[in-house]
Amino acid sequence: TRDPHSLDSLPYKPHAVVSSVEEGIEEAKKSPGSEEIFIFGGGQIFTEALEEHLVDRMYLTLVSGTYGADTFFPEYKDLGFHVVQEQKKDADGYRYTFLDLEK
Repeated sequence: TRDPHSLDSLPYKPHAVVSSVEEGIEEAKKSPGSEEIFIFGGGQIFTEALEEHLVDRMYLTLVSGTYGADTFFPEYKDLGFHVVQEQKKDADGYRYTFLDLEK
């Protein structure tokens, strides 16, 4: 977080507080099960992780349609990722694709 005081009102105490994605990854590597670390955004977090080349695998869901969103996943196609697995789905009126991508 950019503002550690924003966490003061949480009903729990965070395990660690960091100020960048890179610091977060380094902190996560100290924990059991750190063979694979997941990054959950917002858009700014995802952009930083991709621009800093901190990502070598992505599990990405692409949802077809227009939903009035104002934040989108950053462009990744020119960053050297290739599709390892692709699954197209259709459920409850939504069409989406699960992609596993690797560098």
